Amino acid sequence: MGAIGKFSRFSKIPANELQSQTVGDIELGAVSAAKPRKLLLRTAAIVAGAAMITIAVTGFAWNYWNTGRFEVSTDDAYVAADSTAVAPKVSGHIKDVLVADNQPVKAGQVLARIDDSDFKTALAQAQANVAAASADVGNLKAQIEQQLQAVTAARSNITADQAAQLFAQQDHDRYADLVKTGYGTVQKVQLSQSAIAQANAAVQRDQAMLAGAQKQSDVLRAQLTRAEAELQRDQALLDQAQLNLSYATVVAAVDGTVGARSLPTCKQERP
Repeated sequence: MGAIGKFSRFSKIPANELQSQTVGDIELGAVSAAKPRKLLLRTAAIVAGAAMITIAVTGFAWNYWNTGRFEVSTDDAYVAADSTAVAPKVSGHIKDVLVADNQPVKAGQVLARIDDSDFKTALAQAQANVAAASADVGNLKAQIEQQLQAVTAARSNITADQAAQLFAQQDHDRYADLVKTGYGTVQKVQLSQSAIAQANAAVQRDQAMLAGAQKQSDVLRAQLTRAEAELQRDQALLDQAQLNLSYATVVAAVDGTVGARSLPTCKQERP
């Protein structure tokens, strides 16, 4: 007998089992999709935490380098300051202390005074030495000027003596010619010879005086050079004496606050 048709064999699945299997597949897919999201959130949190830690460490390091390393901490405050030592430049006994510990001061304000009696005496002596040296310089300059006039006078005398010498020689020659012709006398010739000798002596005398005046001028110039050097030395000592007197007043170099003082009155201080 021929076949009517072909039939396949199917297994019958209950409806409740089919529904349960479908829901399970959906939940499994949702769990698989949630895992990458949690991993991403965890990574972002770690990166953010590391960034915050880096920022905090950098800020702390910057604050320490610029401020923290200069701070001296106490229970309730901190101090950040530069200290400037103030010391006298000359030795002596402290006469007055005009500031107290922790007192604010301004630059140039007087902090203490050293007994300046010795410095005033040294200054007065230096001033006297400068005055004496200046007088010596002035006196030598006047002598040199006077000596120059003496040199000029000696040269003028020599010129006059040489003129008299020439006249005496000409007078002698004239009388000598007259004697030869019989119109002159021997006495006139002798007198003219005497005049020549006197003129020669005058020239020699004034030439010697000129040489002496010139030599004395050289001596005076050398003395003036030495006197001017002594004046410069005394002036330098005067300047130093004035500085030493000013150093007897101790002043603040900068604005600030007085720290620990070590300047009790009557204490011997040395620079």
